[in-house]
Amino acid sequence: MEKRTILKINITSYIGSISAEHYYGSISRMESDEDLYVIAKNIRVLDFKSEADNKLYRVLGAEEAVYLNKKDGSKRGRWHEGDSTERFNEVNELKLHVFKTYPNCDVVFLRHDYLESIDMDVHQMIKSDSLDKTGKKIKIVKFGGFNPTVFANLINGSEHEIIETPERYKYEELMEGYWVMGIGEPVLILLEECKLIN
Repeated sequence: MEKRTILKINITSYIGSISAEHYYGSISRMESDEDLYVIAKNIRVLDFKSEADNKLYRVLGAEEAVYLNKKDGSKRGRWHEGDSTERFNEVNELKLHVFKTYPNCDVVFLRHDYLESIDMDVHQMIKSDSLDKTGKKIKIVKFGGFNPTVFANLINGSEHEIIETPERYKYEELMEGYWVMGIGEPVLILLEECKLIN
């Protein structure tokens, strides 16, 4: 197995003005050829390297700047379009930002230094062009998935190319369905959640 970059994102939260909860992410990284899920189980004792400024930042659009000024009660307009902030409004917003900013890295998300869920917080990024495609497609009709970061592209009416069962799942007993690419990870769409379109 070749070495990959693995990011550890520690998400913390703060209750701000008007009882609004804000989320922040600190980032550290390591290079490893070990199995990501083994690393995730031992993440608190492994040597991840932090950069000088290890905070996650995002750039504000015009609407968001207006929204933050209202939310903060700032009459002078502290926030402006193009400003950077380390504050995120939701955990899923922070996670999607990480996936877009670091598309080729494996990611383990912690909440206050604690891994809450292997299924929801450990993401082994797989390039879709590295997976075997079947030449068939499905259309999502009633998707019941509950991970808004990995499943963000799997919405009712969307069409997806079917891929072969990923190696990690080939010998597991799973419900019947079709594998497609979510955000950076393969996702099993159950038969009742889709229809075959070719």
